[in-house]
Amino acid sequence: MAIRPLILPNEPEIEAIDSWSAVKTDEGRYLAYLASIVPSHLSIVEIGSFQGRSTCFLASGSKYGHRATVYAVDPWNLNLDGITGEHLYANFQQNIHKVGVNDLVFPLRAESSDIVKNWKKPIGLLHIDDGHEYEVVLEEYRDWFPYIVENGWIVFHDSTWPDVKKVIDECVQDSDQWRVEDIPATSHGLFVAQRTHSK
Repeated sequence: MAIRPLILPNEPEIEAIDSWSAVKTDEGRYLAYLASIVPSHLSIVEIGSFQGRSTCFLASGSKYGHRATVYAVDPWNLNLDGITGEHLYANFQQNIHKVGVNDLVFPLRAESSDIVKNWKKPIGLLHIDDGHEYEVVLEEYRDWFPYIVENGWIVFHDSTWPDVKKVIDECVQDSDQWRVEDIPATSHGLFVAQRTHSK
C-alpha cells in the first residue's frame, strides 16, 4: 500500500510549535496520513513527544480519519538551557489544546520502559522518536513492536542517525515480519514499514 502526504487544514498552527529537532512539515504529513488510516479500535503510540509537534500531526491525521487515540509517551524530564521538564510538559499541553486535538491525545508521563510493563492495547501505528542511542532505540523497538497488529505500521524518525539506522538494519530492514515502505527523502529521515504478520 503506497502512503502519501496528507496536507492538513491546521498546518499553520502545528508549524508554529517550536520544532527544535522535531518532525518537519514534510515528515508530519506522512505521519498524518498513516494516523488517518488507523482504525478507531487500534492505538497510535508515540515514544518521545517533546512539545507536541509530531503528536499534533498524528492526532490531526487521526481526527481527519477514524479518530484513533494517540498515546504520547514521554517523561518530560529534560532540562534544556534552563527550561524544565514541567515547562516542556506545560507547553505540550498548551500546544495540543491550541491545535484542537486534546480530545484525541492521551499523555502518558513516564519512561517508555515503565509504561510498556502494563500495556495491553493493540497498536496500529508506532512512532519512535525518543533517545537516539542504539541501546535506547533497540529496547523501545523490542518492548513495543509485539503490540503492533498485522498490517500495522512502525515509523522511526531520524532514521539516518547511525544508531537508529543500526536498529532498523538489524531488526526491520530484512525481516520477513516487515514490508519497508519506499517514501521520498524527508528533512530528518523517516523510515516506514508495515507489519506483514504478527507471529
